[in-house]
Amino acid sequence: MKVEVNDTEVQVMLGNVLKRVSDMRPAMRDISILLKESVKKNFEAEGRPKKWKPLAPSTIASKVKRKGTWRPILVDTGKLRASNTPSYGAKWAKLTNAVKGNYGWKHQYGTGKIPARPFMMIQDEDIPRIIDVLRRYIEND
Repeated sequence: MKVEVNDTEVQVMLGNVLKRVSDMRPAMRDISILLKESVKKNFEAEGRPKKWKPLAPSTIASKVKRKGTWRPILVDTGKLRASNTPSYGAKWAKLTNAVKGNYGWKHQYGTGKIPARPFMMIQDEDIPRIIDVLRRYIEND
């Protein structure tokens, strides 16, 4: 699973930056870290901008029985939350979730039994931050 930014303003600005700046890896590194921070906040808030559907009472009871305590939504062992890996190249930045199988996909998009709880998404508030990163690299080149 990966996060993509398809914002027109970001795409146009990135195109302009690539024409002027020879090495965008530092900017792409910063953007990939920004993506990871945004997804981390999604877990901390248990969904942004819209809260995730609450766990079923039976799921909460099962978690408490197995673990001896309640854990936040989408956090059982912590692997899903910890497996968000930023990467970047000269013209791209991305965040992938490396949990084996389709575990992350099931929670991101939902299944017949599991409601969608999209955690791999950036927020509207992140777009100006991405633009600021690109602007900083344009001005400093």
